[in-house]
Parts: sequence; C-alpha cells; structure tokens
Amino acid sequence: MQGIITIIADLVKLLAGLIGNTLKKHWGKIILCVLWTFMFITLLFPYGDLTSLASKYIYQATGIGTRIGNMGFAMNPSPGIKLTDLQVNVASPPLSFGAVSVYPSILSSLLNQDAYMSADIEQSFGGNIQFTRSPGEAVADAGYNKEAIELNVSNVKIVEVLNALKHLTITNPIALPVKLSGSVDLQTAGSIDPKFSEQPEVEFTLSGKNIEFPPQSVPTTMGPISFPKIKWSEMNLRGRLVAGDLIIEDGLLGKKGDPLYMKLKGKVALKIDNKRGRIQPLPGRYELDIDLNMTQSVDSVIGLLLTPIAGNYKTPWTTGQGSTYTFRASGTNFRGPPKTKQLRTF
Repeated sequence: MQGIITIIADLVKLLAGLIGNTLKKHWGKIILCVLWTFMFITLLFPYGDLTSLASKYIYQATGIGTRIGNMGFAMNPSPGIKLTDLQVNVASPPLSFGAVSVYPSILSSLLNQDAYMSADIEQSFGGNIQFTRSPGEAVADAGYNKEAIELNVSNVKIVEVLNALKHLTITNPIALPVKLSGSVDLQTAGSIDPKFSEQPEVEFTLSGKNIEFPPQSVPTTMGPISFPKIKWSEMNLRGRLVAGDLIIEDGLLGKKGDPLYMKLKGKVALKIDNKRGRIQPLPGRYELDIDLNMTQSVDSVIGLLLTPIAGNYKTPWTTGQGSTYTFRASGTNFRGPPKTKQLRTF
C-alpha cells in the first residue's frame, strides 16, 4: 500500500512539474487565449440570435410569454445577461421594460446550492428597480431555506403602476376607485418563506413626492362625492411586516401648509396565505391612530365622510381656516365602519 502511495505522489510531482514548465514557456499564449475567449463571450458571441430560445425557456419555466428585443452580456456587479426592450405578457397591453439585467451566482450554481441572484430593471413604470435574492435561514423541519430579499424602487410613476394593475391578465385586474399621480421610492429588506408556511419578516420605507389627487367623483357609501384637487408635497411611510402583522411605525402624508396633512401609526393583521400555490393577503383586525388636518375647502367635502365616525373629535383651527381630527379607528375587518375614540395626543 505504501508503495502505491509513493508512486501516486511521484506522478503528482511529475504532473505538477510538467504544468509548471508549460506555464513558464507558454504563459503569453495562455493569457492571449484567455483574453480572446473572454472577448468572444462578452463582445462577439451572437446573443441576439438566442432571444427566441430565451423567450421559449421563460415560457416553459413560468407559463408567461415574453418578447425580447435584444440580448447581451453584462458585467457589473458580476457576469450576467442583459435583456433590452423586454415585453412581458401579464397585462394587456404587455408590460414594457427598457432593460433587465440578471446576475446569477455562477459558483453557487456549479456547486448545486441555492444561488445568490440580483437583477436591475431599468425604465420600469417610469423608474428603476433593483432586486437581490440570497439563501436565508433554514425553515424548521422543512428541508429548505427561506429567501433573504432586498428590493429598491426609485422614481416609479404611480399612474403607470395603477394602469398596469387595471389591465392585468395573469390574475384578476385591480382597479382602484380613485386616480393618483406622482412618483414613489421604496426600500425593503427581509426574509420570506417561499412556500409561506411561515409568515414573512420584512422592513420597508415608502416615500413619495408631488402626490396629486386630481378633481374627481369618488363612489362612497353615501353615494358619489365630488372631490377637489388635493396635492401633497411629500409622503413617508415606515414600518415592518412580522408574524402576520403589518406595523406602521411612522406614516406621514403631506406637510404643514398642504391642503390635507395626515399622520398615521398603528397595526393591521395581514396574513399571507398559500392555498394550493395561490398566494393571497388576508387582512384582519386593525387599530390605527390618525391625526388629520384639513383646510376649510377640503374639510367641506371629506368632513361629510368623517362626520358619522369622527365628527365628535373635530377641533376647528383658531384661525378658522380648517380643522383637525385626532382619533383611533379599530375593527375586526375593513368591511364595516370602524369603532373610533378620541385621542388627546398623537
């Protein structure tokens, strides 16, 4: 046995010597070969000819049709693939994206491990989206891991998002009864069980600017009510989703001097349910603290809706130019009117 080991050791030494000598004699050729291969992969390979094949693969994997204008190689922050002029058939008309760059972890894939992956989506709803996914902690007694995710959205236009939701074809369209415009930024980070056997744990910050509610008629329980134009210079919402509860730690709509200025905090039960692969949010019990300040012109309209539930908690401004409503609203669900009580301080 010892003789066999000695022979193997000698062979290894001999092989190492041959490799070393080859590298010394031909290092220039080897470097040139590596550079040429890299240039071919990044610059010369006809990725554009693979767009139909990529669309076919995406459809087989997800059941979603796509149209790819062009396809190329991306290098930042790591080797990846860039799809330009991408159309995704989840709405009618299809959603359009200027460019989608995907950066998978090649090493994790080679080792057959849960892969780290990041993506940059440019010209999406008028803004940009960055997404990162990596393996998280193990799910107890389940044999798989949670996913650690980060999502950063910048300068996305509210009008384009609402229009896409209204024309969804992959699921039921979502049409809000109101019109809004402006742009928003969103930062989220947390941990998600891909099968939702455990509830997500996510922290988020949502901010917006130049949010505008144009003049419109809005359906209410009292019938259609015509609202005036309302504009908010800013919006900020900070909170977290944990153990099936949406906790709003700090909410601000507008600022002092805007026609409507609101502060908000509280908690809403929000369980994410998985029924045979269909993911749906299930809102439940809620308790929200609200501090609402309105000019006289806005109060003359919105005050009609607030009077039945919070009319007793109205405090006119000393200037006579508006009013403040400070109260707590709570209930078991959002299908009926809330219970309210006055708050002395917010």
